[in-house]
Amino acid sequence: MPADESAPSWWARAARPSRPPLPLALMARAAVGMAVPLAAGLLAHRLDLGVFAGLGAMHATMNDRAEPSGLRVPGSCRRCWLRRSAC
Repeated sequence: MPADESAPSWWARAARPSRPPLPLALMARAAVGMAVPLAAGLLAHRLDLGVFAGLGAMHATMNDRAEPSGLRVPGSCRRCWLRRSAC
């Protein structure tokens, strides 16, 4: 392609990366979920338990799914029932 020709507009749109929106609500929920156990451990003078609970909250927020709990609960019950019947 000669230097004076520009790329077609469809190619320019396809090649341009688009940024997804920031999940501000999920970020706030994760921050509160990790800060509350840490603050409770600090107030109870048991920072070790606060850190332990805060790490658990961090794990839960990073592995949270987008599907609503109405879909998760029946699936969890079904998996539990299938495991029990296999024994």
